[in-house]
Amino acid sequence: MGPSLQFHLGGGAGGIQHFIDHLLPAMEPCGRCSGTPGLTPEFKQRLADGVREEAAGRSVAQLAEAENEVIVGLLRLRAEHG
Repeated sequence: MGPSLQFHLGGGAGGIQHFIDHLLPAMEPCGRCSGTPGLTPEFKQRLADGVREEAAGRSVAQLAEAENEVIVGLLRLRAEHG
């Protein structure tokens, strides 16, 4: 699962739009320190469109389930191989 889908999941039931509207503004100062441009409406739209494209129609619940399967699989491998 790519990092952009983590944003989708990070927004909870509201998905990427909730993340953009409520959580991303708190991250903007960090971006400015690294030279990243501000959160323009165009940037927000490109982010939302890209995440939705990567999600390929899967709901937040479906993405969360897929993420959980990966995590459980990794934990099993770790337990098997120390």
